[in-house]
Amino acid sequence: EEIARIDSARTLGFDAFRFVWQDALQVAMHPFVWNDCQICIPEPIEAIDLSVLARWLETAIKPELGHGERNLLLGVVHSLTAPRTAADGVRFEVDFGSAPVVAFENLLTALVEAGAGLVVIGRGESAANLV
Repeated sequence: EEIARIDSARTLGFDAFRFVWQDALQVAMHPFVWNDCQICIPEPIEAIDLSVLARWLETAIKPELGHGERNLLLGVVHSLTAPRTAADGVRFEVDFGSAPVVAFENLLTALVEAGAGLVVIGRGESAANLV
């Protein structure tokens, strides 16, 4: 079997907007690329429970099929970069690969559990301008 990689440089285009997730997380959505989704949490890295993100990735990267077989790279998140400190908070990128939209929703829920109060998704204004 040969493993193929398909990348898309196409940005999901829409006007930026904000919403609240689970009455706890302010989300500022900006256009983004599904396989290179930029995430910024305007908090010190010490304020975020990074183990919650690790657990989210473990679940999102290994979905089970009905017969207990692994579906390789189909329907899964492909990667999460290591969260790092930046001038405007904690930054990381997610390659949502072939994952369904529910993987994105589950990431928002994980961010709530990790202690984030605001998250900036995509290539928009600096998170420092939103605080």
